[in-house]
Amino acid sequence: MNNDGERDFSKLYQEVCRKLRAHAPNQEELLEAVQEAWTRCYEHHKQDLPDHELVAWLLKTGKNYLIDTQRTKRHQRSIQEQLAYILDRDITLDKDFDHTDQTVCILQLAQTLPPVERQIILLVLSGNDLKTIAEILELQYPTVAKRYERACQHIRARYQEACRSVDGASPLQDEANYSPSEEDTTTNVENDNAS
Repeated sequence: MNNDGERDFSKLYQEVCRKLRAHAPNQEELLEAVQEAWTRCYEHHKQDLPDHELVAWLLKTGKNYLIDTQRTKRHQRSIQEQLAYILDRDITLDKDFDHTDQTVCILQLAQTLPPVERQIILLVLSGNDLKTIAEILELQYPTVAKRYERACQHIRARYQEACRSVDGASPLQDEANYSPSEEDTTTNVENDNAS
């Protein structure tokens, strides 16, 4: 409370920022967490709590927000890593890679797999590891690992053709841009001479 008997929310804000700083990976996420905590404070009508209880509530809410944010980022990274493995492609460096379109394409290709392999791909893309999938499907881990590898090989083999339009190039564009290599022209000349 200040001299007028009113609450000094700026001091409370600074205190929450100071105490929450150790839990935030960077300044931007700290400010997001504090803002989210204050927003939830008003949504849940907690602003009338005594100062020490309000600060504790804001800190708990801010920490939970940071934990949820990190969990979400970790899950997104996991899905990107799985996409990269399934496609046998380094997508972290590929700026033109559209994760949403590629995921849709992989899901379409997964429909052509046998049921167990399809389930494995879907569970992997949902963020599960192979050990967890083995437990879910009640299969041995080596069996799941082998079927996952087969499913990935199947998808890789069909990916280029099936998802060509997703990458922005149609099969017609590829044929229009095709220029025969020196070997191709040499082989064609030899075949013409043999006739």
